[in-house]
Amino acid sequence: MREQLRAGIIEEVQPHMNQDGIIHYLPHHDARNPGKTITKLRIVYDASAHIKGMKSLNEVLYRGPINLPDLAGVLLRFRMMKGKNLYVDNVIVSLNGTRDALEKYVKMKSIFNEALMNLREFLSNDEEFYAGLPYEDRAMRKNTKILGIPWNPCQDIIQAKLNPWTEQELTKRTILQFVASQYDPLGFLVPIMVKFKIFLQHLWKENKSWDQILDEQDHKQWKSLIAKWATVVKNLPRFVTTFTDLIGIHVFTDASSLPYSAAVYLVSQEMHGTKSSLIFSKSRIAPIKGMTIPRLELMAILIGTRAAQFVMTQLGLINIKEIRRTKFTFRYIPSEENPVDVATRGLNPKQLRGFMPWWHGPSWLVQGGTSWPQWEYDFDNNDEPKEITITEVLRMRKDHNLQFIDAGRFSK
Repeated sequence: MREQLRAGIIEEVQPHMNQDGIIHYLPHHDARNPGKTITKLRIVYDASAHIKGMKSLNEVLYRGPINLPDLAGVLLRFRMMKGKNLYVDNVIVSLNGTRDALEKYVKMKSIFNEALMNLREFLSNDEEFYAGLPYEDRAMRKNTKILGIPWNPCQDIIQAKLNPWTEQELTKRTILQFVASQYDPLGFLVPIMVKFKIFLQHLWKENKSWDQILDEQDHKQWKSLIAKWATVVKNLPRFVTTFTDLIGIHVFTDASSLPYSAAVYLVSQEMHGTKSSLIFSKSRIAPIKGMTIPRLELMAILIGTRAAQFVMTQLGLINIKEIRRTKFTFRYIPSEENPVDVATRGLNPKQLRGFMPWWHGPSWLVQGGTSWPQWEYDFDNNDEPKEITITEVLRMRKDHNLQFIDAGRFSK
């Protein structure tokens, strides 16, 4: 903060300061991360904070285009040998061997040095490469995270992990804080979190205030939700596949009276056979006013189609123009064979850990299409009545009062 004061980035508020004109105070707080080796404490300025009835700074400023890559997309490519993995100050690269890694290290150090930036904290699952790095450029291998996802470079595994629940007063605010603290950008933990989202919606329907203590019945329901809580849910292999020419994308969707979900599986032809892996999942809760089951099923198909497009785009399997021309093949499978059924019913962490269909899809997914469930159907839509919609159009004239920018508020 002293550095920012000297640089004129921030200024201390004095009682005698001029209060004329537009004034906005930017709140700030500290963000602590004891696991960091360098910056354990940093300042966070909250431009989204606002006083009740007034807009925040972010709401009145032009945001401009988002030039950052999608974080979930970066993590998807991290599980494959894909490029385009620069996220802010994090560079994630997959290479074919130690020699390529050393060459890339030298080249990246040179590029960043020319920009007067010291690229450091290198980490790798390759022991030979890691041992060959200067000590000052190495990152500690303990408690390593890649964009928030725990990663063990020695075993090359990532963790689907939950934050622990600490005993405190049960209110809508504390429960929302707990649910929002669960970091799951790839959707591995959807079957666990869906029950918590339903419980939050239940509290919302009861019109409870933010700091109102929950009643005895809601207390019991909450206790049952966290009864078998486990922080580490599943260890997953970080590496999925490199054979991008021999893979298939399969999406499963399902819906119940409240949640609707979709999961994306990548099926790859490997040297030792075919394997399937969960790579992405999404879930939504129906609005409070409710929806019919058929409409929820359609909503599940919608988010499933969007999830497939997102995965294919992020992995570079197909470009946007091709997506618009791509026809998805839809099939029906019984609920007992649908891995996404658990994403609408919910599981506790220990149940999800051992439920293999969620992590790898149904067993027949890695077999040929002839082994897939067959669905015989015969729809006759010839007699379906046409729906005629009458639309009324009214032309109106509205005068706009243009407000010009006050140039006097800006320097030359």
